[in-house]
Amino acid sequence: DRLKSRAWSKLKYVIWPVVSFTAGSVISYIATFRYHLSAGRSATESYLSRSYYSGEWADAREVIHFVRSRTEEALHYHMTEVFTSLGLVCFGVFLIVSIRKARLDVVTTLFLLSFAIAICAALLQMYPYGGIRQCMYLGPIIFLAFGHALHSIALDASSITRRAWTAHAGMVAAAGIIVLSGTSAIRDGSPYAEYENMNRILAVLEERMQPGDAVYVSGTASSVMRFYNFQRPSNYYYGQNDCKNQVDIGICIEDIRKVVGLQTSRLWTVGSPYKMPNFELIEEFQNGILVEHVVDGYRTDLYLLEAPDLLDRLADPMGSLKREGEPVITSNFDVYLRGDALAYVKEPCASSDVKKRFFLHVTPVDAEDLPDDRKQHGFENLDFQFGPSDVAQGGKCVAIRDLPGYDIDGISTGQFGEDGRIWHGEFRVGE
Repeated sequence: DRLKSRAWSKLKYVIWPVVSFTAGSVISYIATFRYHLSAGRSATESYLSRSYYSGEWADAREVIHFVRSRTEEALHYHMTEVFTSLGLVCFGVFLIVSIRKARLDVVTTLFLLSFAIAICAALLQMYPYGGIRQCMYLGPIIFLAFGHALHSIALDASSITRRAWTAHAGMVAAAGIIVLSGTSAIRDGSPYAEYENMNRILAVLEERMQPGDAVYVSGTASSVMRFYNFQRPSNYYYGQNDCKNQVDIGICIEDIRKVVGLQTSRLWTVGSPYKMPNFELIEEFQNGILVEHVVDGYRTDLYLLEAPDLLDRLADPMGSLKREGEPVITSNFDVYLRGDALAYVKEPCASSDVKKRFFLHVTPVDAEDLPDDRKQHGFENLDFQFGPSDVAQGGKCVAIRDLPGYDIDGISTGQFGEDGRIWHGEFRVGE
């Protein structure tokens, strides 16, 4: 009974934290996490792939490296490097003292449990872990645990020196370090720098806008446009989607024709370069439509489309899908050599035809023209995935890829999947 009583006195402090954390996990699973598990998409195929462990379980060294590096990233995401170092030292000292006393308090237990679950979820490829916004939920327990450890050490130092001011002095010094490192990080991070380039786009529109012009702003960009241009002019139209990274240009065109209520021959389109299609390619397919990439921005692009009866022409943006000359490769895709670029054309074309990755290997006349990391291979690897910079619509697919500027001897290209090459072809330039 005495042993049970002693064990209970040690464990009772962790019961409520464990119960609360478990309840929160169950609620999170019911609310959102179950949808992630049923999405049918492998973690290693997402943009967060490096935040999941993808190595072998038997490789202990790789597991340790993953846990250490991603934990370091997660901490740096929430704090400056100086604060992270200070916090880890304080928490490490506090943890050693707590273990020697055979007692882990509530905050320490919750901190260790939170990180243990986060690490296990990443190792099992269930949830990403690292310096990413998806791990912001760890912020409160990180700050609470590090602050608690710092305060406890300051109190212990006060008890050892028998001077109460020692604890206050230690906390003031720590606060000073935190404030200085935080101020430095904020200054270096340029928080007031313009993240979007919307001011530049508005300046161009104000300078070049003509009577009768219409402006289409895609979904995400519309919220930024509303911020900078609060009173929306009558010729501005806000889209209902961003094409959602779809490769079908018809989705974007349908949204443009749905929301733009002005018959115009000049249409300005504003949107994210990662979600809007490459409108410049329309000029390749449609006689009479002129496309100018006016602003090529990191976050937002601006295009100008010009043609009589523009909206009617956009109903079939790829037109007759012009082909110049004979294809240099005839296979699942016909490949055309157009100056310093390759054009991949398929008609008819389904979405399944462009899901697999394309390989493009370029062999120069002079191997010295290759990047240093490719000289040993003898060719340059320009593999690509069909994406928003390419165009598909109405059963037609086109991708255009620029070639290197050096003299080219031969090109090998095609598509590959899990079971190897799906199709491939090669040709010698100049033959």
